Order: sequence, then C-alpha cells, then structure tokens
Amino acid sequence: MLKRLHVRNFTVFEDANFEFSEGLNVIVGTNGTGKSHVLKLGYAVEYVRDEVEANRARESNDDPSSEGRRLDWLSALRHYLGEVFLTGPVRNLIRRGAEKKGAKVAMSFEEVDRELDFEISDDWTVSESSMLSYKLPSGNGEVGIPIFIPPKEVLSFFPGFISLNNKYRLSFDITYANLFDALALPLLRQPPLFVEPIMNSLQTIMKGRISLENGQFYLYPKDGRPFEINLVAEGIRKFGMLAQLLNNGSLTPETTLYWDEPESNLNPALLKQLAALLVQLAAQGFQIILATHSLFLLKEFHILSREQPQAKVRYFGLTAKPGEATQVATADNLELLPDIVALDAELEQSDRFLDVLNQEDAGV
Repeated sequence: MLKRLHVRNFTVFEDANFEFSEGLNVIVGTNGTGKSHVLKLGYAVEYVRDEVEANRARESNDDPSSEGRRLDWLSALRHYLGEVFLTGPVRNLIRRGAEKKGAKVAMSFEEVDRELDFEISDDWTVSESSMLSYKLPSGNGEVGIPIFIPPKEVLSFFPGFISLNNKYRLSFDITYANLFDALALPLLRQPPLFVEPIMNSLQTIMKGRISLENGQFYLYPKDGRPFEINLVAEGIRKFGMLAQLLNNGSLTPETTLYWDEPESNLNPALLKQLAALLVQLAAQGFQIILATHSLFLLKEFHILSREQPQAKVRYFGLTAKPGEATQVATADNLELLPDIVALDAELEQSDRFLDVLNQEDAGV
C-alpha cells in the first residue's frame, strides 16, 4: 500500500507531495497537470518493487552481493519507467529547465518502514543506501502486484493481444500488457468471502457474468444466449474487467488499484454505480488511486462519504498556471479543495445552462 509519494523536478512537478489514504484517493485537474504521471510513477515503482524482490526470492542463483541487488533495481527501474511512460531516455522525465538538477522521487509503503528513493539524471542514478536496504516483508506479509487500468477498456481487443505483443513492439505502454496478463489468469477455485457481495453488485450492473473461453470474453446474461464481448456496451465491459480481476485473485486488498479516468464512456447512471462500487471496495480494505475529470463522479464520492462515515476518500487537486509547475492541494472533504479549474468549468456551464432555461421560460 502506497503511503507517500514526493517528487522533485519530475515531468510537470517542481516539488509535490502526495500523502495517500488507505482507501480511495481521487486526483483531479485539467489536462497537462500530471494526473496520469502520478498514477504511472506509483505503479511503475510499486511493480518493480514487487517483481524484483519476488524474482530474487525465487532464483536459486541469487547474487548475494549488494552490487548485484543494486543492479537489479537499476535495470528494472530504467526499463519500467521507460516502458510505462513510453519515453526514450528516462532523463526525458526530468522537468524541462531542471535537467542539471535532475529529478528525485521518494516513496514509502505501508508494508516496509524504510523509504524508497532514487534520482533520475543524465547518467541515471539510484540512491544506493535506500535500494540496498529495502526489502519486502517475508512470511505472512504478502504483497500483490499492482493493477493499472487505462481509460480504455481492453476486453474487446483481448483475443491475440498477448501473443502479438510478445512478438512485436506495439504502440501500447506496458501497463496494457501487464493488465492482459492479469486478466488471462484462471479463476480461483474459492474466491475470498469479501468478493461475494462485490460480485453480486457487479453482476447486477452487468445483468450477467463475464467468462473467458478460448481466449475470448463473453457476457452470460441471466437469461438467454451469451454475447461476444464486442457486442456489449463499453461501459459494461469496464465492470467486466473488475469482475475478472476479482474472480481470478489479481485484485485483492494487498494490491493497489491505479485507474486512469474510470468515467470514460460511462453514462451518469453507471457512474453512480461505479462510485458506489469503488467505495465498497475501499471499505473492504482496497487502496484505490484514480484520476478523473468528472465533476459528477466527484460529487458522488462526496455524497457517499457523507452517507457512509467509514468511507475513506481523499482528494488531490492539481493546478498549473501557464508556464509554471503543477501545484498540489490535498483535502479529505471535497468542499475544502481549492481552485480546481476542471470543477469550475463544469459549474460555470451549469450556471449558463440554467440561465438559458430561465430565458426560455421567460419567452426571451
């Protein structure tokens, strides 16, 4: 579980700090303020953290030297940051105008006391003392691989994607390939008890259940013949992704869920149901970090957090004046989040819409 992310001179940020809650974390801001960058950075480092340590634990020829361990981190971080951000040299992630200073990233996790930190510069360095002493918990301290869901659903182009991506360099960042791998896993024999009420909610929304058969997803309605997933509305396919990830154990309370613009292609009725579902997941111990433009979704989270005091929702507002770095405001109450242009634009449109209706009623 990601507790804190502090970045300096990283992409559009000069100096920004994110203190994440254990439940639902909502990042809002206009285009270009770095919402997706926060999600991708958190996902990339957390993925590397889990994969590198898990691989080293499995390898019988593990290099016990500190240098070998450091090189594993260097290699994996360099690779994943480049693949997640689809950039060439990772120094391109340094904020423009701050190349000489380099970028610095510091992260802390619930499972490990020590902070993980590294630097990106022309020669790409990693803070050696942090990396060498950073280890995942052993025994019962299981940590799951994080899940990243992009704005577009992926069930419709699932068939053949994994084999195609393994052979060719496609114009998709690595979060897609990782998500496909997670979706392809077989279902658990016995899903955890907490999954049942969530699956009931999902199946009510989808009016059926999702099934993966011979590399193709289908929606089985409660009555009638199954539908190929391409014939199902894109919004419903998004709920199908969640159902599959929960049913096969890829998404658990031990995994952080990163979701970029979940509102994409969802109508307000489905957005309301999605908000309730995400709050339900957060109440079950899931950490969710999402980025959104939707005022409707934000309002729904606010309503639910007031109706359900146990719901943990934290908001991060990203703003940037022309030519300046992005600033971050944090609040546990949406009403206390200041100066969010994305919100102001929708509210201003609502006022204009009411003005037009009033003029029409008055016969103007």
